[in-house]
Amino acid sequence: MPAHHFQPPKRHSDVISGRLGGLPQPPSKTVKIYVCSNKSDFELERQTLWSQALPELHLCCLHYGLDLQLVDVHQGSDLDHVLDGYVFEQHLSELQESSQISVGPFFLCLLGDKYGKPPLPTYLEETEFVHIRSEAFEGGKDVKLLDNWYKKDENAVPPVYKLVPISQRFKHVNSRDPELQAVRDCEVSDWREIYTQLLELLQHGAREAFREGLINQVHHLKQDRFFLSGIEQELQKALEKSVRGCVCIMRKMEGLEPSDACAEIFTDIEKDGELNLEGQKGIRNMREFVSAKFNDKNKHTFTIPWSAEGLVPHFLDSHYDYLDDFNAAVITKLKLLIEQAAKFSPTPSSLMCYPPRDLNEGLKEQVSWEALPHLYHCVRLGTAFVSDGFECELEDLRKALTAGACVDHKAVVMYGPESSGKSSLLAHCAWRLIPETLGKDVIVVARFLDSVRPMAMQCHLQSVSQQIFSLLGVDVDFLSHDKDQLSASYQNLLQCLSQLSRQLVIILDGLTAVHGDGGLEEGYSWLACRLPPRVHILVSFTETSAKSSPNRTVQNNKHTVVVVKKKTKEQLLSCFLGMLAKDKRTLAPEQENVLKNSMTSQCMRRLALLAYQAKQCMSWDSIYDKCLCTEESFQESVMKLFEVMEKRHGVIFVSQIARYLTLARAGLTEMELLDLLSISNDILLAAYPQELPPILRFPVSLWIAIKTDLNVLLMPCFLDNKQVYCWCHHSINSVVRQRYLYHQQPRMARESHKQIAELFLESWIDNKPLVDKDRNVQRIHCGNRLLSPQPLLYSETRYNMRRINEMWHHLLHAGEQDSFREYAYCSFEYLLATAHSTSIKTLLTNLENSHRLLLDAEINLVLSSIKLSIEVLTEDPLQLANELIGRLRQLKEFYPQTIDSLVTECMQWCDSYSLPLIVPLTPWLPDPRNPLITSLEVSDGITKVLPTQNSQHILCATEKNVISMYHVPSRKLVTTFSGHAGVVLCLTLSSNHKRLFSGADDGTIRLWDVFTGDCVEVIREHDSAVMCMTLSQDGKVLVSGSRDKSVLVYNLLEGKVSHRLREHTSTVTAVTFNSTGTILITASFDKRMILWYVEDMTVLNCISQDITSPILCMTLSIDNTFLLIGCEDGSVHVFSFTTGTEVHQLKGHKGKVSSLAVGQDCVHAVLGCDNGGVYIYNLCTTELLRTFMGIHKSCVISVRISRDQNMIFSASRTQVCVWNMYKEATREVVDDSHPSPVTAVAINSTGKLAVTGSKDGILKLWNLDLSVFMENLSGHTNAITCLTLAEEEAYILSGSADNTIKVWSISMGTIVTDYQCHQGPIKSVHVLSDSLKVMSVDASEKLKLWMVDTGQTLFSYADPIPIMALSHSSEYVFSLAGSSSLKIWKLEDSNVIQTISHKGNITCVACTEDSEHVVTGSDDMSLKVWETRTGKLTQVLVGHQGSVNCVTTTHNSCNIISGSRDRSIIIWNLGTGTVEHQLEGHKGVISVLRVTTDGSILVSGSWDGTLRVWSLLHGSQLTLFDMHADVEDIAMTFNASNIVVHLSNNCHVPLMCLHNTPAAEVKSQSQVSIQMVNSLAGDYLPLPLKPHPPLVHCPSTVFPERKEVKLKRRESRFSVSSMPEIIQVSPIKAPVKTAIMAQERKREKKLKTKKIERKQSKKEEKNKSKSEICCVL
Repeated sequence: MPAHHFQPPKRHSDVISGRLGGLPQPPSKTVKIYVCSNKSDFELERQTLWSQALPELHLCCLHYGLDLQLVDVHQGSDLDHVLDGYVFEQHLSELQESSQISVGPFFLCLLGDKYGKPPLPTYLEETEFVHIRSEAFEGGKDVKLLDNWYKKDENAVPPVYKLVPISQRFKHVNSRDPELQAVRDCEVSDWREIYTQLLELLQHGAREAFREGLINQVHHLKQDRFFLSGIEQELQKALEKSVRGCVCIMRKMEGLEPSDACAEIFTDIEKDGELNLEGQKGIRNMREFVSAKFNDKNKHTFTIPWSAEGLVPHFLDSHYDYLDDFNAAVITKLKLLIEQAAKFSPTPSSLMCYPPRDLNEGLKEQVSWEALPHLYHCVRLGTAFVSDGFECELEDLRKALTAGACVDHKAVVMYGPESSGKSSLLAHCAWRLIPETLGKDVIVVARFLDSVRPMAMQCHLQSVSQQIFSLLGVDVDFLSHDKDQLSASYQNLLQCLSQLSRQLVIILDGLTAVHGDGGLEEGYSWLACRLPPRVHILVSFTETSAKSSPNRTVQNNKHTVVVVKKKTKEQLLSCFLGMLAKDKRTLAPEQENVLKNSMTSQCMRRLALLAYQAKQCMSWDSIYDKCLCTEESFQESVMKLFEVMEKRHGVIFVSQIARYLTLARAGLTEMELLDLLSISNDILLAAYPQELPPILRFPVSLWIAIKTDLNVLLMPCFLDNKQVYCWCHHSINSVVRQRYLYHQQPRMARESHKQIAELFLESWIDNKPLVDKDRNVQRIHCGNRLLSPQPLLYSETRYNMRRINEMWHHLLHAGEQDSFREYAYCSFEYLLATAHSTSIKTLLTNLENSHRLLLDAEINLVLSSIKLSIEVLTEDPLQLANELIGRLRQLKEFYPQTIDSLVTECMQWCDSYSLPLIVPLTPWLPDPRNPLITSLEVSDGITKVLPTQNSQHILCATEKNVISMYHVPSRKLVTTFSGHAGVVLCLTLSSNHKRLFSGADDGTIRLWDVFTGDCVEVIREHDSAVMCMTLSQDGKVLVSGSRDKSVLVYNLLEGKVSHRLREHTSTVTAVTFNSTGTILITASFDKRMILWYVEDMTVLNCISQDITSPILCMTLSIDNTFLLIGCEDGSVHVFSFTTGTEVHQLKGHKGKVSSLAVGQDCVHAVLGCDNGGVYIYNLCTTELLRTFMGIHKSCVISVRISRDQNMIFSASRTQVCVWNMYKEATREVVDDSHPSPVTAVAINSTGKLAVTGSKDGILKLWNLDLSVFMENLSGHTNAITCLTLAEEEAYILSGSADNTIKVWSISMGTIVTDYQCHQGPIKSVHVLSDSLKVMSVDASEKLKLWMVDTGQTLFSYADPIPIMALSHSSEYVFSLAGSSSLKIWKLEDSNVIQTISHKGNITCVACTEDSEHVVTGSDDMSLKVWETRTGKLTQVLVGHQGSVNCVTTTHNSCNIISGSRDRSIIIWNLGTGTVEHQLEGHKGVISVLRVTTDGSILVSGSWDGTLRVWSLLHGSQLTLFDMHADVEDIAMTFNASNIVVHLSNNCHVPLMCLHNTPAAEVKSQSQVSIQMVNSLAGDYLPLPLKPHPPLVHCPSTVFPERKEVKLKRRESRFSVSSMPEIIQVSPIKAPVKTAIMAQERKREKKLKTKKIERKQSKKEEKNKSKSEICCVL
């Protein structure tokens, strides 16, 4: 069914059930428009279509997330496709494909005055050929030409006569070699003449044979193919598919003169110069046909005057206006069809922000679209499957399915050799065998893992479970990402399904294609479980993977195994004949015998390839000679096929396409491939060897020809709602890598990855210069390749899943480390888009895969942060910004380039986000960095290490006299350098990293080529071991120190020793240059350092004072300030390099220092010691900042700091460790956290001030406007137990375990009153409503009432009064009378009004704002509402399933909110006692509830560590925040804009901001509700990110254009200041191509100017509007 006619299936359950009949077309996101016209007469219109209409159509498609592809088969081709019948057939197939996958329009017909020629038929039936030949012979025609070009194909059923391909007779007709251009021109000319003669002969014979009733009397269409022009055949083919997807633009030239020189371009002219009457009749019939078939919306007619020069817009106003109107007409009509189709085209919910209103239907739809590509793949394999030779396997499967329907059983496992037909066999089972065996109502869940993007087995298991759950109508949203829970849910599901009447079959093909996520055995453990009756699992993998996890699982658990057995020659031949029969071909008996004797290959794909090649050949001889030898392997066959294609199309094109397809992570769309080929300058120059066309695009016809030849090796798949092409088998990848990547050009892989990454980054979306000095080609500002935009977001509701899923992979493999960080996983937009559009699990998996290939401290930091936040991000990906801010903000100063910008992006996103969001304003989460990033085991014994400049590789000198280079993140050995006769003791690299220098115990220094591993030079100037060496900055001088006490200065350019220094009296252990290279420093066992002037090697200074032990190591800070040495006695001395005096020593480490390194910040020094420890010091303060112990088991022999200062490399004898470089200046505790756990928090009524107290008795004041610490208040001698602030904000009251209550003046920060009348720790403090009196209770329940200003006690109650609450009016007091009773008494006279009680213990009390009612909660799971004045019980509220833990009321006294140990929150109506909403979401006990003043918002805290914000009216969760610690209490402002959180047993004070709070002082609850309802309106919510302006050139076009605008343009057309858009050269002399190029140059210049202006405007906007949250943070 064509995509533009797609109707969503009535029930997605048909797809989810695996019914393979009548499958709907997979939802396409591609608009593919086939452009039909004669080659010559619409050249200028087609160029206008590309340059003007395409950019505007791109904008239209972007809004709907659609790719736009123009299939202009004449673009870039100088030969009309009707001249080659086979090429024309390829183009008709492309038209058919366009109709199948295109959304909306798929066919654009440009119809002028020229009818054109028909293509030659590619085949003639035997009767046709005989009668046509006979009639032609009788008509006096030379039938030898027919015999020469049509050869009988005896292997066709029935036999036919096939047209000999042109390239078979004319070898260079398709050549693009400039040296063969003259030969090609001759061959083309000869073929045109032969084509004309053949066409005349065929038409004459067919006409006469038809007239005599000999041929095609029934099928008139077969007769028409001899006479219909190419354009009419294309039109008919399109209309067979759909009229609604076709657009026709007709152009009539009035007064056309056939005698004019250019008339033959625009109409059909005979040889005598007259009009071709048949052509004129044909074009009239076509116009009438189009007028009758097309409605007005799909057609338009232009009439323009004829000019002797043809179409000359630079000369005639009417032609100029025509091109404008043509462009507008095309845009208008195509846009209309695109918009209509896009609105009704199905879009999976996975590509949208949220599912539609009907959640269950939306989830079912999403699962349906996920299953659909697998079913299509199943149908494709199943219909092509030939069962001959597989009878035994099919019977084994039938028996296993029959037995499994009755008893418990295990999974059925099929394995066999690679390419033995396992996938096709399973597809046939789903297509035929399973319905026949288990019934037509069987449920089939199929997953062909080779046809989708690689992912972990856990993800596939979750996908399968989701499909089954959705089929049962269960909400699949609860499925856990946890492996154990997911596996348990899966097994429970299987048990439930066994009770149903329908049977279930799960097919998993190609388990070896799965990417494991850690322990593979664990990933496949679910295969081992026994299955209940009626539930079946069929899996397959290759027998070569015997050591793989699925195979081990099978062997250990004795599964039912079906082995794909080795086929006999008879079975192979039978299978091959079956493949031929599907293509209506056969073999003669003698051919069968020859083939049978030579057939040894067991590869089904090899047979399929042979059958495909046999289809292309016209005789057995050509099959045997030209097809690949049947005895060779599939890989060899593919290799030879590539050789054939290279000769046919060109090596550069075939090789580059093969590289792109091989390196793509999960295939490439056709549009992406064409864009990539168009980006490459080398490809374009090769495609256009003579002259570059105005449109710099790869020729579409060339791509179609290559795609046709590659068809047997390609597999179209639907990924991300787009059809992508990938290799049909992974073994083709191996062939391509061997042929085009590894051996010939090893660096081509990285370059190709880079090109694909640049495509998704839109690096060349505007322009890419093209320069070729050899051909004198230079396009600097007019190199627009008209690429399809690839934004991260197509629109406010659609992600670009191709960019999200593919870009990071190619940046990573391209080695673009900086770009990878900037645009991928250190870009907040990209992180959020990935997490939100796929899942946090996918994001985490991608990051982990990146970490295995790229050693980067910042990527590792992001990975660690997300790992720590996985639980909350799984629940709500929109918490990503908060989690990153909370964890990384405190570290951003240490990573200024990447993490700083990432945190800023997070804050900017929070500021721009329009829905409620809790944002952290202070850091409190622990450092997400793990000290150890990675480690590498080296068993040969390490003597020295040296990391490369980019830190991705490390050179390890070993005890086996070999230097090994390892790729650190993957731990793989890359290369080795061998040649030394002794142990290598020192290493250094040249600045360009092309040369490696090594010094060894054998007294030699060797120079190595890093890339080849070859030894370039050997220096044998030392008499003993070379202990150390260094290289000058210019790389010209090498200095080495030796055990022979000498220092050698070697001139690398001259290849000789320039100086030999012998001042030292013992072994030289270290040498180094200062940063300017003017001074050389050497150190020795003789306890001296000598400074040498490099110019003449004179001694400047000798430092020996304060050095009492031999020097083992030395280093110099890069600013030439500090000179560090490590001595044998374990001391580390820091000297001033300038004066040579000791500054201080570094103390705190243990053991002998064996290696030193100083960071480029000249602040941090790293020491490696013989106790296995690595120590980080502050070089200026001598403070020991960090110690890394416990990993190295022996002496740390080498430490190095990475160039970016983010990592430390350390090495012991058998291990290399990479550590995070902690760059803090000190480890002292800062003022923004308490030294001991926080015990109490409070906030004033204005929300500007907060106070916190801790166990050490310290109070801290916080400015909430700036979110900063203000000052400490000290006075208590024991823990703070309670805090409160006066309403007038004049003072703070703090109660403490030191038995005192202190009143603090906020303005002065001093103690005003120190109340010391209590005899025990203070339990609670209450300020009465007059703000003058205070009621306090201590631990012994003694109550006192006293004056706040004087501390005078007014009342002191002798009896214990366990106060629970005080009414807001301060009139009533509520105190416990036993565990289950509560007394209500008046504070004024102490009279008890009533004693109220519960069956269980009373746990919480709340009084309404008006003090009319009091609410009590109990562990009997109920709440009771009492009248305060009388103590009368008015309501009993029952609904919780656990003890009521906390209760509060709204300020309007209309609602009660209660939290329970059952993890739920209930909103009650105070008047009726009914439940308005029950809020579920917390996973722990509800610990605290707070309501905003307007009663619209509830903030809850829980022991699950989360804060959650709820809409009281809707009963829905608005947002959440994971505190990662139990929440004890919260204090917040009236509208919850500022929140202070008290965490359990935590020293930090989290200050939070509820951004976009719906609550406000002036709002009522109804106003807030209206706002929330409006934000939730519509089927889909907008995405949490905003799309950037598209990077496409968008010319303004309106159809029809107003007359006054036309006149104004016409008036200014010939002015000096305003040249016309179409041409900027002489309107008379300029040829068409020159005119177009001039137009391109002007347009590109304007585009460049607009781009600069747009960038400047963005910059100014950014500076003007600064983020509010950014300012706060």
